[in-house]
Amino acid sequence: MGVLLHRAAVNGPQTAAPGPAPSPAPPAPLLLPMFPGLPGFTAFSERLTRLGFRHAAEPLLRAPRPAPPPHALQGAASRPAFRVLDGLWLTGRGGNWLRVDAASINECRSRWEGSGDPRATEIRSLLNWLRRQIRDDVMRLRRVVLYQLSCLLADRPGGPTREAAEALGVHPTESAALAAAVAAGFPASGPVRQAGEEITDALRGGRLYRAAELAAALPESPADPELAAVLDDLMRRTDEVESLAAVAARRQASGQLGPAAEAWLGASRLAVDDPRVRAGLLGVAVLIADAEDGTTESDGDAGSAGAPDGPDGPGAPDGPDGPDGSGSTAGAGGRSVSARLDGDAVTLQWQPVVAPGRRRSPTRYRVFRFPSGAPEEAVGIEVADPPETARTALTAVDPGIPVGTEVRYVVVPLYGNRVARLPSASGPVLSAPEVEDLRWKAVPDGVRLSWRAHPRAVGTRVRRGAEAPVPGGSDGMVDQPLPAGDHWYRVSSEYRSGSGESLWTPGRTIQARAEEWPSQVAELAVAAVHADGRVELAWTPPARGVGQLVRWRWWPAAPGEDVTPLLAELFPPPGAAQDLDGPQDTAAPGGGPADEPPSGRRQLTLSPRRGASTRVTAVSVLDGRAVAGPSVLIEAPDAVADLVVRRRHRGWAHIDFRWPEPAVLVLVRWEQDGRVRERRVARSRMDANGVDIPLTGREAVVTVGAVSRPDVTVIGVEPARFAVPAVPPLPPAAPPAAAVEDTPEEPPPAPEAVKVTWWRRLWPWRRRG
Repeated sequence: MGVLLHRAAVNGPQTAAPGPAPSPAPPAPLLLPMFPGLPGFTAFSERLTRLGFRHAAEPLLRAPRPAPPPHALQGAASRPAFRVLDGLWLTGRGGNWLRVDAASINECRSRWEGSGDPRATEIRSLLNWLRRQIRDDVMRLRRVVLYQLSCLLADRPGGPTREAAEALGVHPTESAALAAAVAAGFPASGPVRQAGEEITDALRGGRLYRAAELAAALPESPADPELAAVLDDLMRRTDEVESLAAVAARRQASGQLGPAAEAWLGASRLAVDDPRVRAGLLGVAVLIADAEDGTTESDGDAGSAGAPDGPDGPGAPDGPDGPDGSGSTAGAGGRSVSARLDGDAVTLQWQPVVAPGRRRSPTRYRVFRFPSGAPEEAVGIEVADPPETARTALTAVDPGIPVGTEVRYVVVPLYGNRVARLPSASGPVLSAPEVEDLRWKAVPDGVRLSWRAHPRAVGTRVRRGAEAPVPGGSDGMVDQPLPAGDHWYRVSSEYRSGSGESLWTPGRTIQARAEEWPSQVAELAVAAVHADGRVELAWTPPARGVGQLVRWRWWPAAPGEDVTPLLAELFPPPGAAQDLDGPQDTAAPGGGPADEPPSGRRQLTLSPRRGASTRVTAVSVLDGRAVAGPSVLIEAPDAVADLVVRRRHRGWAHIDFRWPEPAVLVLVRWEQDGRVRERRVARSRMDANGVDIPLTGREAVVTVGAVSRPDVTVIGVEPARFAVPAVPPLPPAAPPAAAVEDTPEEPPPAPEAVKVTWWRRLWPWRRRG
């Protein structure tokens, strides 16, 4: 895809003569370079731009020249120019053409050093780098300049022209030919040029995989001979890597791990970025490490479902957990890389590789993590570069190990970016964190287990002894009913691997003790409500423990709830005032069980206070443990007082009264003309000034009383009654009186006065009448 152009035959230094250019020799075909062929071209171009140069010839072309002697003859001033079609030539003294070589670069560097230009130091460094690049190939700089000129001309808005080429410093004898060659088909800015600029660095760094990707964007058979040579070299290296990989695979399949590792190592040094070669090298490193340790990848599996058998039978606990309780960690026996699991992070440690004799040691290391048996899924772990004289163990931390997946770690020593020797591998590491903060607490007829599961756990299960496991929640569960005694529990967590497989941890164990709790009071009911306000309660004593009725002042306790913390408040010491009087259990509350459990129903009579609510709860006590039983709520509302009904205009009446505590609803009923109507009024909806009801002028009767709730026993009270009298009729109208004509007297005439405007009264020098 090269572009032919015709060049002038310039075979050596010539002297520029005024007048028309001499007739050129027969044109010879030349190709515009399709790639710069310069290592580090991108960084070099950025340095040129930063220094204010457009292409690589400008630092040479614009090098400051010494001032001529005062009496020297001055010729016609001409703009500096260069030729590039047949080598890179600069105009020298006397108009001679000088080929750019190491000596000319040194001369330009010296001129920049003595110029006093603030860029001189950086330009000097740039020219030194250019001199090293052309040491083996003098024409390399000409290729770079010609490629840059072609890019500049192709990218300009007006397209390549002779004037644009001359503005870039190209000599007029070559500007037209160069512009025409670029216009004939030099590739525009895009993937083709990007691939050509990067492929040299990729090959130089052994990144064959990236070089192959770049070659796909270039023509298969380029006309540029140097580019064609680069692609041929890439093909040769690729074939060599494929051959080594095939040999390594055959040897590995036959169990020859050492020769297979050597083949993978050779392939990885040729293609440092090939993922297939890297996977083969990592995989054989793991196999060699396992062979040295006498294990296989399946032997170290710490993710077996279920719990190991203990001394009490299958699945029973076999002793306390380890100090960390975080699952298995990779062993370091026979391996040069140890891995320690600490929560969600893994700390790796290995010894630095020391080269024998005078060979230099590896400068850095790369650490890879991948699921066991899948080295092709390896991801890199960031590792700080060690000091060159490191002799102590090196460490790295992986903060993001995936949970529920067994992984391996491989440490690769590098010389630059090439593998220095066979990598070292760790044992299998499984991150399956167990539950944390595992605790137990005795509750009535059982125990409550509490824990904190890992955020990535998808489930938990609890096994009691040798019984089948049952699902557990993320924070705990209650096991009821339980016989009194000790019980072993094992709590396991479930995780999902990247492939969706379920993995159960071995679990953490804990020993809990179920205590003997009193049984609940089976029945508590209101037997009778007397007219004088007394209430009779009937209840059945518990089958186990001592029962008693208490006035409940705390939260509404559910039947069977543990109320042991309130035991001292529920049952004051002997001699203290009792909340409820009446026949209770004969045994002392809070003591041991009675000799014989009480039988039959018990009754208790109490007189609740008016204007208050009383909650009575049955409590059972045994050996210092208390359990709540059923409850009843009794309300004795006050009578409605200060009931007043006042008529208002337009057929409405206003009712005002004092609210009957502790009722939440009152019923307002009024009867008029044989019709009864009522209205329920909530305390929260009652107006601060009372209630309004519709009433006509006839007499009416209004009653207001508290409304009982269905879940509350209410000691009734008569509603308040107010009789509203009828509105008295209006008196008859008086007869009309005889009409008498009343003629008002005419007022006396007013005295004559002088009309004075109001502002004149305030005028200071107004004439007085």
